[in-house]
Amino acid sequence: DFASGEVKGLKVGGVSKNGPAEKGGIKKGDIIISINGQTVTNIYDYMARLSTLKQGQTVAVEVIRDNKKEVLLILL
Repeated sequence: DFASGEVKGLKVGGVSKNGPAEKGGIKKGDIIISINGQTVTNIYDYMARLSTLKQGQTVAVEVIRDNKKEVLLILL
């Protein structure tokens, strides 16, 4: 999903049950704004960041939830 309004990022449309994102605390409606310190402003940024990640890696994902920034650690 695409973030709306002034915030640039990628809005989470859903999270797979028991997947790494859910286990790491990502929720539907979160807006992903960075992965490992690299900005995510759209789907292309998001896909580029994902392509560099490996299974077993811990990833810092910065999200906006309820108008507040949070950093979540996701074990892939």
